[in-house]
Amino acid sequence: MMKIMSIRSFRGKKITGAFYRHHSQLPKLSFTVIDQDKSDIEYHSAHAANTINPERKHVPSMGRIFLSSPTHNDSESSENQIDINSLPSWYERLQKPSSYRIEEDIKQSDCNIPYRSFQRCYSRVLALYTDTFLSLTKSHMRELQARFHDPNVAANIQEQQIKIDVAVRKLSDLSANTFIMYKRLKVKRLTPPFYLHQQFLVHLGAKNTSKLLDLYFDLPEPRPLYLKREEFERLMSLILRLKISGDHRALVPRVVEVYEDIRQNGNGINLTPFEETKYFSLLLNSWKEQNLSQEEKYHKVLDLKLSSKKKLKFCPAMWNIMLTHFPEKVEEIMKMMANETGITRSTSEIFLRHLQTYDEFNNALELMKLKYFHVDPWLMDIILEKYIYFDKSNEALQLLSETLAIFEDVSTLNWTFSTQKFQRTELFKVDILNKTFFDLHNEMPDKPFTWLRYKFKPSPLTVGKLLVSLKRDDQRLSLLGLMKKQNIPLVNKFAVQLLSECSFRSLPIILELVNSSTRFNSQLHNVFKDSRYDVNYLNNFVLDQREPLFELKEIFRQSLKIYDDSANVADTDPTRAAVADQLVQLNDEVGSD
Repeated sequence: MMKIMSIRSFRGKKITGAFYRHHSQLPKLSFTVIDQDKSDIEYHSAHAANTINPERKHVPSMGRIFLSSPTHNDSESSENQIDINSLPSWYERLQKPSSYRIEEDIKQSDCNIPYRSFQRCYSRVLALYTDTFLSLTKSHMRELQARFHDPNVAANIQEQQIKIDVAVRKLSDLSANTFIMYKRLKVKRLTPPFYLHQQFLVHLGAKNTSKLLDLYFDLPEPRPLYLKREEFERLMSLILRLKISGDHRALVPRVVEVYEDIRQNGNGINLTPFEETKYFSLLLNSWKEQNLSQEEKYHKVLDLKLSSKKKLKFCPAMWNIMLTHFPEKVEEIMKMMANETGITRSTSEIFLRHLQTYDEFNNALELMKLKYFHVDPWLMDIILEKYIYFDKSNEALQLLSETLAIFEDVSTLNWTFSTQKFQRTELFKVDILNKTFFDLHNEMPDKPFTWLRYKFKPSPLTVGKLLVSLKRDDQRLSLLGLMKKQNIPLVNKFAVQLLSECSFRSLPIILELVNSSTRFNSQLHNVFKDSRYDVNYLNNFVLDQREPLFELKEIFRQSLKIYDDSANVADTDPTRAAVADQLVQLNDEVGSD
């Protein structure tokens, strides 16, 4: 990877800046900007730039950028210049044949033993980042400790938490939301009409959202400026929480109008990326209610994105929404996305979910390796699911086996269902951790790369998908054994699927896992209708929506049939005896009819 030195341009002058790797054997390169009459240009440090390859992103103010050798004179270098815009985008590079295999990469890894948990890895690595790059002085540390939220915490723990907070502020992208809110709080407001303002305040605290929105449009233009700062923020918080479905469905067109009014008439009051994402989602939903065709909606999005007076800048969540709404346009949308954004943890997840070929999948993983990303629990789920999608369950099993072999023993780790809010928080930390690794590897090129940074228990939901996707009985037995060893629960729905075609020798371990997974399946039934969790996803893993008891009864019925059909197996056979023991235990759970 290259370390890009900070370069600032001057109007009307050719700009050349050194740009080189730490490896001394590589030649130094320079940027040459040909259009000198454009606006100022700034190339940020690679620590903040978050790019691993050239993007074909057209920025008119920058002109065309060329790579050339700084040792040549102008006449010589002009012959050797390479136009960056002529290079393929990183999405186009995904189309090439690939020999990369992540499971082989992990198998051959000679890395140190991973941290025992994500939290320990996160805190240690971010503290190291601050020590390495940010070097807090003793006086600054004392100043920050004086403002520490809990002075009763031990001094050494205070110091580590301060170092983590400093690193997060340095690396975080989500500060864009806070920064926009900070800027709009500074905008000077106008005095509203007294009566309308009082009516608005009354309904701002009431439950009649429809009336509140009507009162908003009764305000004179520019409406956002006639609301006090705290009133405007309360309004935005209220409509940000509105659901598209249920009682709020009829409000969608009106909420869209509010967002559009702010975008067009805000006069310095702008929407945050969170709010623009909500606006985009509601807008697509309103077009759906108008029965617009997919093609009409798609062209409206392009117009909003490219040709409108106030263009809508997409963040990763908005790209994900667009890909979900227009599955027939996946390739076209991903090309646009690749030209506008680099590879981050968020964009990588979006790309992996929508890639259509096995070569694209492996190329994407290799590009992620070049960015020094690590495999986190959510990324592992996506990778395993894509292997299953591409009918590569054998490779998925190998990847899972090699990963757990490096983890050695995760049987004592707990696996719990995470709320969507908790997942967002954790994924934010994962993104920060990846950026930290990128900087550390950039500064220490001899530092060995590893996909696995800390131990985690694979999701039982994804492992269950893999289990039922395996074609051979010996592979299923291998995975069942791995699940038993590492104490990975078996989802009842997958147990029923296995029993429909399992061999008698697989029955004891299936029943043993069913009996040891009753608590997990009860938790699944507790959360799969809870809006705090991803109910659309969890609903795929519930066989009977009433309660897990009905699922257990079906498992007992199928298992007893297999047991009875194996009457030719001697009662003294260990397998038959093991099945009988597990059936007795399962019968105690379901009760006799």
